[in-house]
Amino acid sequence: MYQTANTMAKLAEQTGGTGSDVMQMGMGAGFGMMMPAMIQNAMSGLQRVPQPGAATAPGAAAAGVAGGAVGAGLVAASSAAVAVDPKSMIRSIVQASNYQLEEQSDKWIITVPIGPLRRQKVEVSFDGKDPAGHAIVSFRSTCGPSSPENAMLLLQFNSQMVHGAFAVEKSASGDVVRVVANSLSDTLTALDVNKILSAVAWQADQAEEKLLGTDEH
Repeated sequence: MYQTANTMAKLAEQTGGTGSDVMQMGMGAGFGMMMPAMIQNAMSGLQRVPQPGAATAPGAAAAGVAGGAVGAGLVAASSAAVAVDPKSMIRSIVQASNYQLEEQSDKWIITVPIGPLRRQKVEVSFDGKDPAGHAIVSFRSTCGPSSPENAMLLLQFNSQMVHGAFAVEKSASGDVVRVVANSLSDTLTALDVNKILSAVAWQADQAEEKLLGTDEH
């Protein structure tokens, strides 16, 4: 996990932050910004579970029993199902990262810094469902107004994007281009949240800068 995050950080550095390089690489190298939080959250889940009532015996027998108890504890820990509240998880990650958070019932607005000068707002929705009726958490960020030309151009990059995809959605001001990513609520992890938040924000900001040259969203 650490090696993957470190590789992403190096890829982000190699792009130099330019719009053209980023677009050529599929706009997916920004995850390295989240590496410290990703590692902290990942490591917090690795806890040894003691086994009560484990017998001890002298010599090799004691070592064997102790080793078996620890092994059983690790198996139990890895197989235990833990119910996760997506809102609590996302709130804790946002607070740990010092992001701005505006909570609006089932639609939250998270402001993610993109380098020292730019920011990107990511809307997180908790009220969606997939076609089978399973609850999903949706992440979306606006890039700018849609036109036939830029919509078709950005759609070509969807096959290269690691997390999320470009989509055209309706808004109060008309059709807009957004980066959208969905995840099942029941299987959402802290690592997923870190990766999706950083990817959606970073890719949307790069597209906005290329399309509009501004930082409105």
